[in-house]
Amino acid sequence: VLPLKESHPKARAAAEKALEIDGELAEAHASLAAVIMDYYWDWAEAEKHFQRAIALNPNYPVARNWYSQHLSRMGRLEEAVEEAKRAQTLDPLSSHANSHVGLALYRARRYDEAVVELQKAMEIDPGALDAHIFLGFVYVQQGKSEEAIAEFQTVVKLSHRTPGLLALLGYAYATAGKPEEARAILKELNFRSKNQPVSPFETAMIYIGLGEREQAFTWLEKAYDERAWQLGFLKVEPIFDPLRPDSRFTDLMRRVNLIPQ
Repeated sequence: VLPLKESHPKARAAAEKALEIDGELAEAHASLAAVIMDYYWDWAEAEKHFQRAIALNPNYPVARNWYSQHLSRMGRLEEAVEEAKRAQTLDPLSSHANSHVGLALYRARRYDEAVVELQKAMEIDPGALDAHIFLGFVYVQQGKSEEAIAEFQTVVKLSHRTPGLLALLGYAYATAGKPEEARAILKELNFRSKNQPVSPFETAMIYIGLGEREQAFTWLEKAYDERAWQLGFLKVEPIFDPLRPDSRFTDLMRRVNLIPQ
């Protein structure tokens, strides 16, 4: 797996090259917007290319799903839900499209509605990894600790213990008041990071769950240095709520261009 600082500039160059050849390619505009959104944090430029992609092909559900995630990042939460629902209408039998309605509702903190959409996604595909992940996060926010742990245990099993997804289980343990289990996962991630990529964001997330603010900020700084895509959600993601009163959090949001410089 290429590090982000290599993969994203290559992806951007490929999308820009495609647009040089044909500036009317909705897929290329959407791909370029997604890379800019995930890595470059140039929100106005991402918005421009998403709008262009959708104007060129209003029936392209991938562009609408990605644009929904962009809208969430911007704090335009109701618009994000509507955009995800448009993608769902275009592709109603896609577990992915249904999951992303659930995700938009989660970020809008409409948790009961999110559960309905995520369960719908699982009816379409019981092995839909994204639906299990998003449902786990909803359960954490609803205070349903055991249900959250069960969802993330399913995710770990389905993903063959992929580090990034194992971290989600660590976060669920931490928020459920099971610090020993959470620390065991931190230890495993640290060990595995010697041989495979482990995003610092995932370590930060477990420390947030444990209430260890200093460690959380140390690892969020490392995530910032790597330009972890999750930082685009600082404004709205419920996971970050314990850090919001801290001035370092405001500073981080400023550096990710989510509040004015």
